[in-house]
Amino acid sequence: MSVIINGEQFPIFLQDSETSIKDRYCLEKFTIPALCTFEIKKKDSTSIIEQKNYKVKSLIKEGDSEDINITFIRENDYIINPLEGATITTKTFEKFYEENEIDESSKISFDYTFNKFAVKAIEIFGLNKLDVLFSYIILTNSNPEEEEDYVESYERATSDTLSPYYDELTKNKNDYSIYFENYKNSLISLKKRVETHTKNSKRFQAFMNTLSDFQLPEKVIKTDIKQVEYEFDGVFNYSIDAYDYFNRFIPSKYCPYIRIGKYHKVLNNFKLNSEEWFEEFIDKRLEEDENTIQMFMFGKDTADTFIFENSSINDFFLVQLTQVSENKGVFIFNIKISISDQLELKENNILERTMSALLINEDEIIVPMELKLKKTFGNGFFIFKNLELEDEIFFDSCLNDTDLNNLITIDESYKIHKERGGIKF
Repeated sequence: MSVIINGEQFPIFLQDSETSIKDRYCLEKFTIPALCTFEIKKKDSTSIIEQKNYKVKSLIKEGDSEDINITFIRENDYIINPLEGATITTKTFEKFYEENEIDESSKISFDYTFNKFAVKAIEIFGLNKLDVLFSYIILTNSNPEEEEDYVESYERATSDTLSPYYDELTKNKNDYSIYFENYKNSLISLKKRVETHTKNSKRFQAFMNTLSDFQLPEKVIKTDIKQVEYEFDGVFNYSIDAYDYFNRFIPSKYCPYIRIGKYHKVLNNFKLNSEEWFEEFIDKRLEEDENTIQMFMFGKDTADTFIFENSSINDFFLVQLTQVSENKGVFIFNIKISISDQLELKENNILERTMSALLINEDEIIVPMELKLKKTFGNGFFIFKNLELEDEIFFDSCLNDTDLNNLITIDESYKIHKERGGIKF
């Protein structure tokens, strides 16, 4: 398993992230992450499954049916690490220095060539001009790993009073000492991080190899995963912004509740009496978010079964629209449709109803354009039967065993309730 860095293969571990790969690369190049750019281009992570046309009528105002096209995409398969096969382009400060000529023959020549060098370095590495000078001094006059502090490199760099950077360095001696110390500490910290990550990754790889060869006892039965919740995540273009859409929307039995920021629209006589609605659906943090719309969509076939008071949360699904940007009058939205398998309405009808809510047929016809949706697994379960393992031992292992904790996480903060037989998560 590997990535391509500057045209060459670079081995990666199962658990590697962009940060851990960059750390290991920087250590090999004897530099620190702050002095190394890292541009990653992953392999295409999605592909088109199908394109489908939905002919729908607006929930907001009666009118003719309109066509809405949806492109369905899916995540491409990968072995374990989604970064596998990625192409990475890097540039270290040292490599950048080698590509640019700095003339130290005179102060005038140095100032001219170094200023050009510094302007580019500031743009590439995000440094200030003084840090560029300090990095240059360390690169050309020092070996921070072998030197106890800044003194040796400082004395070496200022030994010639005619040096073109003598005045600037002596004037900023204290700042250089701090920069050198931070640079040296960054190298030490980097080395420790890489050593720890490499050790843990090799141990986890061995654990995974053991796990892949493990066979359950014959009497133990394991079911397939049963999905109970899933989502459609996507993006589309719209000709109106979030508040304009909210203002035009009229609640109905098919969508009795809509909100944006601190503003709400509720269908007449529809009452949300259960706290469960607010715990599961209504995120208080969104009260300060004026770009996100939440809509409760009715999840049964017809509105004849709609209940105005004490409706069950299980009869609704949530549609969330987030305006993320605007380009020349075109507004880009993210969309998330959260669905439970308990809904009476089937998947295709759920999408139709959602599209109907997004269709506006007033003086102008407004429909979501370039709509792409990706179906993602949300929540589910599988069962082990006849597995003789105490709950307490299992929970303790998940929480405290380093290798198992990388595979299984128990979120104790989500739901903890006492039942006969112990605490279940």
